[in-house]
Amino acid sequence: LGGMYWLFSFALTIASSPAAIKVYDGKDGDKRIIDLAWKLLYILIPSTLVMLSFFFTTIEERYRHTFVSTTRGKDLTIKNFRESNDDATKAAFTFQMTRHHWKSIEEEV
Repeated sequence: LGGMYWLFSFALTIASSPAAIKVYDGKDGDKRIIDLAWKLLYILIPSTLVMLSFFFTTIEERYRHTFVSTTRGKDLTIKNFRESNDDATKAAFTFQMTRHHWKSIEEEV
């Protein structure tokens, strides 16, 4: 869920930055500042897109879906606990996590 929020925030920033510059320009803002803002925007947006592309190409393919997954950490802890067969693995998914994650399955623990 964090990845979806991050992407939404990123898209909102890309869209709102030019709008903010245009509003400032419409209010008779300092032309030097406006020129500098456009130059920075022309550098920052493409470089950020390149870094985002680099990020998605370098992470392991089996983890890409987790970037936009709606599964919460708590749900994943519970799922892994219930699907594991040995006690050592169950203990790892229980006691190495915050109590908030396993409180709902406390009877099973």
